[in-house]
Amino acid sequence: MSKKDVYINTVLFLISVLLLGLLIYWQIVDEFLIITETVAVSLLSISFIFKRYGLKKIQYVLFVLLIILLFNLIDFSYTAHNGDTSTTYFTSKTVVFGIKPTVFLIILCFILVNNKQFSHSIKNILYGSSIEQNEKFDKGISFYYEKFNSYSDNDLKDIYNLYKDYPKEAQAALMKIKEERSLIIEL
Repeated sequence: MSKKDVYINTVLFLISVLLLGLLIYWQIVDEFLIITETVAVSLLSISFIFKRYGLKKIQYVLFVLLIILLFNLIDFSYTAHNGDTSTTYFTSKTVVFGIKPTVFLIILCFILVNNKQFSHSIKNILYGSSIEQNEKFDKGISFYYEKFNSYSDNDLKDIYNLYKDYPKEAQAALMKIKEERSLIIEL
């Protein structure tokens, strides 16, 4: 991690700690503490520390915890009246299901801070890892190589007229055949 990233993460961590303190102060002054949002901001603060040390797997755990807080699956509140306190919590909400907008904004901040990690994960989920992509590309090349290698030179010249219309695997196979047969074809 570069020095610039370290400074940015440190500043963001300090901002999130100040926000956490401000959030707790506002809620205590009003004698009502919404623990769900407070936990979400604290998870965001903790994520800056883990990002600084490169702990990627823990970032995913924090993201899952934030998703749980987002959908109100676990909800906490704390109330104080004239020195008496009561804690209310619901471990599962089957009737009331909603999204907390504050936690949603915190998740957006979390994703913005960890955008490289999440974009890499999404690419792996959608397209597979680079190893899987290379294996798929090599299989495609061997498929088209076997297909085009049985054609005569005149047929290959006709195929080269449509060179740009073929997928990348077919283009690579055609170039390999062209080099092996020493064909003189202009693309």
